[in-house]
Amino acid sequence: MGSYFDSTKIRSAFRYLLYPLKFFKIDIDNLTLIVAISLAFIPILSDEVNMIKLSLKSKGFEFKFSNLITKPHIYLITFLNSLFDRLDELEKSLMTKAY
Repeated sequence: MGSYFDSTKIRSAFRYLLYPLKFFKIDIDNLTLIVAISLAFIPILSDEVNMIKLSLKSKGFEFKFSNLITKPHIYLITFLNSLFDRLDELEKSLMTKAY
């Protein structure tokens, strides 16, 4: 997760940008943590989509937009399965770090 970006710089930048929300009694520390984690997931999800496309292509399935609309379950089941596996890993990591 740390190889894609520097999370401390992003968190401090978002903390600076979201500081006015502190006047409305919004906990900006938790909000910046949520934003940093969700930004970290964008390249991971992109890699997962590329892996799904390559695996389906190796099985002889053509990746077309019309197939995505007519047969979404082929993509969604695989994508959601890998997504929930990654989220489970992240949850265990955050629990270990006492977040």
